[in-house]
Amino acid sequence: MTGRHLSVSEVEAIARAAHAGQTDKAGRPYVEHLAAVAEGVRARGGDEGQIAAAWLHDAVEDDALSAEWLAAAALPQEVKDMVLAVTKRPGEELS
Repeated sequence: MTGRHLSVSEVEAIARAAHAGQTDKAGRPYVEHLAAVAEGVRARGGDEGQIAAAWLHDAVEDDALSAEWLAAAALPQEVKDMVLAVTKRPGEELS
């Protein structure tokens, strides 16, 4: 892909909007989990692509964003690959 890619802040905004209203098993806003994962990646020296993938790591799995959206998104291929690598597929067990 050539051209401009989405910034981490833009990806964060997309993830927050996609998961708006979603809660975790404890009833907390799901975006708190996404923010914690992204911050953990950042704190451990993750680069911008890894932080972007952290924000999107559950988006396709939770049907917040479609696989088609991800494929067409203005993101580096390695970010898309990271998101897909951690996406549970139909019939796959969560560990």
